[in-house]
Amino acid sequence: MWIRDLNGNKAFIDVADRDQWTVQQWKPGLPPSDGEFCWMWHPDVAVPALQPWASRAYFEAVGWVPGPPAAPVDVTRDPEVHAAALVGSVDDVLEWVGDDRERAESALTAELTRPKPRKSLVGQLEQVGQPEPDSSAAPAASNKE
Repeated sequence: MWIRDLNGNKAFIDVADRDQWTVQQWKPGLPPSDGEFCWMWHPDVAVPALQPWASRAYFEAVGWVPGPPAAPVDVTRDPEVHAAALVGSVDDVLEWVGDDRERAESALTAELTRPKPRKSLVGQLEQVGQPEPDSSAAPAASNKE
């Protein structure tokens, strides 16, 4: 059975898995056509890849087949993230995150599940991976006449 996400990307699933994807806002769809993207799996690759349908012949030639997207992950259930965000100090969480944007997003999600999220930590996590402000830039000229 073919399904599509909100962006129009397609995936092939077993009919028995339809409910799992319906709750994730996937809808039944037609088979992909050129110009669309499809989730594909390879037996030697742990995570599926979103590939252009027009190039499926190249991917199928090396063992890729249409399949479901990666299962949705609830980062708040990841024991490592949960422990770092809920038990660790602000410094512990920031040390674990480093400059990794994905870890920052996971820690932020876990932090926001706390009854009283730490505002200082939330602010710092939101800044991870953001470009530094350019302090060498001259202030904008005033447009007074």
